[in-house]
Parts: sequence; C-alpha cells; structure tokens
Amino acid sequence: MLFESGKQKKVITLSFAPFFLPVKALFSFANMIFKKQSFRKKERLVNKKIIDTLFKNGFSFVINPIRTIWMETELIPDTFVQILIVVPKKKLSGAADRNLIRRRMREAYRKNKNTLYKYIVKSHKQLALALVFTGDKVMGYKEIEDKIILSITRLKEKYELAL
Repeated sequence: MLFESGKQKKVITLSFAPFFLPVKALFSFANMIFKKQSFRKKERLVNKKIIDTLFKNGFSFVINPIRTIWMETELIPDTFVQILIVVPKKKLSGAADRNLIRRRMREAYRKNKNTLYKYIVKSHKQLALALVFTGDKVMGYKEIEDKIILSITRLKEKYELAL
C-alpha cells in the first residue's frame, strides 16, 4: 500500500509474503496462482444491439432444459465472454422461482466457466452467450450444474466446428 505524507511515499511490505512483495503485488501474485471464480459486471451481456443480433443470427443448441445461443462478436476490451441468463415468465410464472433458477444458473456458470475461458483466450476471440431456461419446473442446483457443464463442453465443440 502506498501512503502519501507530504512528498514521501512509503511502501508497506508483509513479512509472510513470498519475496517480501508489496501488498498490491501480493494480490496479483495470489490471483495468478488461484483462479478467481467471479462473475463481474463486465461479464454480463447488457447491450441491446448485441442481444438482438444474438437472438436473430446466433448459433444455438439445446441440452434440455437449457438452450444455449452463442455468437462471435466484438465486445468491450478485456472481456472474452459476455453472458445473458434468461428464465421466461411463460415457463415459470412465479417470480421467486424464476429468480431461484437464475441464481442457480449464474452460480453454476461462475464455477465452471474456466474451461470455456481457457479455450476462448487461446483463440483470441470474443463471444456473446445466452443461456435460456426452457423447463417448466424448478430444478435442483446439481441438475442445473450438470446441464451447464454439458452446455459449456458442447459449446467448445460447436465453436471449433464453426471456425
């Protein structure tokens, strides 16, 4: 951490850190070692134009009850995949149920996105992705996670064929 007092800057180091790294460098060192499983705001697809073109021109496949729609596109810098999670009101009428499914899908994607990211980063591409829940009943987390993992692996296969 840098502290400014007058014109002097002090750098505080932690004695337990490897090589006595400054605190800021320590956090970047830890992020390199441990993959952070986060779902940041910049990973969410919110651009209306991209969403419209994704649903009109995107490639899709279904692993019941999740429909995956994807398209290679130009996104914001430092982002490789932006995702939209959709749970239609037509299928699940209760808002609490829709929110529960949406949270479970988001969590399953967050935990398992690293396999997709590794592949996309190697290919130097950017993807817009929509996961649409097509079921009519509330599912458990494990079932949703299994379907998301299958969707991610099939997405990698389909993406390779489309290139």
